[in-house]
Amino acid sequence: MTTAVDNYDYSINWIFHQDGTLEVQNELTGIVLAQGTAAIKQENNNFGRLIAKNIFGVNHQHFFNYRLDLDVDGQTNSVMEMNVQSLPISDKNPLGNAITVEDTPLIKEKTAVRDLDIKHSREWMIANADKQNSLGVNSAYMLMPGGNTIMYAVEGAKIREKAAFATHHLWVTKYKPGEMYAGGDYPNQTKMGEGLPKYIADNESLQNEDIVVWYTMGMTHVPRPEDWPVMPRHQVGFKLMPRGFFSRNPAINLGE
Repeated sequence: MTTAVDNYDYSINWIFHQDGTLEVQNELTGIVLAQGTAAIKQENNNFGRLIAKNIFGVNHQHFFNYRLDLDVDGQTNSVMEMNVQSLPISDKNPLGNAITVEDTPLIKEKTAVRDLDIKHSREWMIANADKQNSLGVNSAYMLMPGGNTIMYAVEGAKIREKAAFATHHLWVTKYKPGEMYAGGDYPNQTKMGEGLPKYIADNESLQNEDIVVWYTMGMTHVPRPEDWPVMPRHQVGFKLMPRGFFSRNPAINLGE
């Protein structure tokens, strides 16, 4: 799907892999946010970069939120957060290269507002506690983040108040048919607190429930001369990957 918003063209791609992985890739192109300037050489201006003579590319951001109404082997699901960490050198780790992973359940809506953590290779698992594969592993799908960013608009900024969904990377809510849009039903005219902040206000349980995962991804664009006059493709995405949903690689022995 391709959509034009103002001066940008966004291509939204769903890629279905033979191992059961679902991949989302958003491609950005079009004309960068620009303004006229008297400068013909780069000057000391930290608000952007000169991208052509008399044309200044302004620093900006793009954010996307995906509402993922996942029913992994049924409607009763829970979310686990996976964090990887290293261990100090000891008798159990004499070479210092052991890696452990800790699974933490996200029990309530307010505690399920989470952010990426590269230090701990943070990922999230949506699991069905009632279904297991032949190894006794709960049937699950992983949310595998790709490249991302944080919102740089500061507290008190109108855009931050209207797009509160972009202030965190992950939100999880109990399914409600009227909760469809991360920014509320009318995001351009919305009031502060609409959308996801309002959806989690009742702090409902997420354990063995029909849940919805909301994932926010974005990119921070500091324009460059190569982005002008028409920007080449920039890309951001994520994957939904099976974990314990199968007992082995499902792509083995596929037909020609």
